Amino acid sequence: STGTTDETVPPSTEKPSAASVRSYAVSPMNPRYIDVPKLKVHARVLSMGVDRKNELQAPYGIYDAGWYNASSHPGENGAMLIDGHSGIGKTHGIFHDLTQLAAGDDITVTRGDGQTFTYKVVDLQVVDKEQVDMGSLLVSANTAKPGLTLITCAGSQVPGTFSLQQRVIVRAVMQ
Repeated sequence: STGTTDETVPPSTEKPSAASVRSYAVSPMNPRYIDVPKLKVHARVLSMGVDRKNELQAPYGIYDAGWYNASSHPGENGAMLIDGHSGIGKTHGIFHDLTQLAAGDDITVTRGDGQTFTYKVVDLQVVDKEQVDMGSLLVSANTAKPGLTLITCAGSQVPGTFSLQQRVIVRAVMQ
């Protein structure tokens, strides 16, 4: 698996080649790429599950996003949950600047079959790691429309780990 939840192991800072990003393929209904124009993010979306402690796996590399494969597919009711690293040390990951997003900003998810779905940010919150309610992350901010939830780490480092104390949660709704 290319996912990890071991907080004692740093994520990889190796950048995938442009060719490996271009040739990345997933099944037709799964998310393939995420684009956040305001943050100049274009990243592969890897399928992730949860570990034995029922914690969301994060991609091994800081330049990839992870789609929680028990959450919604692009364009489906409910919310698609995508996580990504804020970075490691001075090296910024794809979601390093997530807190710069504001209501109305666009996020696009491209599916394996090439269809794109545009979501508009509706809210952003920063919460302590322990206060994250996984259930709420899987519910659209507007239950009449498909939703997208992005999550990344923020704040100070948890001693003895590569994990951070807080989580940034961005909720967006399909247009």
